[in-house]
Amino acid sequence: MRLQHNAITNALRTICEEAELVIEEGSEQTCLFDALVREYAGTERHLLIEVKTDDSAPMCRMAVGQLLDYRRHLGDRAAIDLAVLFPAKPGKDAIDFLGFVGVNVLWLDDDMSNVSGDVALGAEG
Repeated sequence: MRLQHNAITNALRTICEEAELVIEEGSEQTCLFDALVREYAGTERHLLIEVKTDDSAPMCRMAVGQLLDYRRHLGDRAAIDLAVLFPAKPGKDAIDFLGFVGVNVLWLDDDMSNVSGDVALGAEG
């Protein structure tokens, strides 16, 4: 699972770098988030992303808790949107749950070269 998580995170980093987006990884012990994309989609907002290797209910619940906890440790919290990134399009239950709690859903395409979902990372989409 750790290898898949790292592969997803590395793919996200590559996608963001190619789109000339600033992406950060949490380094404080209390805030070890997977990714924070600065000024995504050509806005002044930031996207805090938690990577999950599957879309099971426990993983989705854990992701929401992690995102909320990480965001409380960051400055400019009001400008930070939340998202969970999956290796493939998640099922309806995961999409419905995350949408209900206000968390965006993202997933990688088959070759891990593009992110799809509720929000576009770059200004071009």
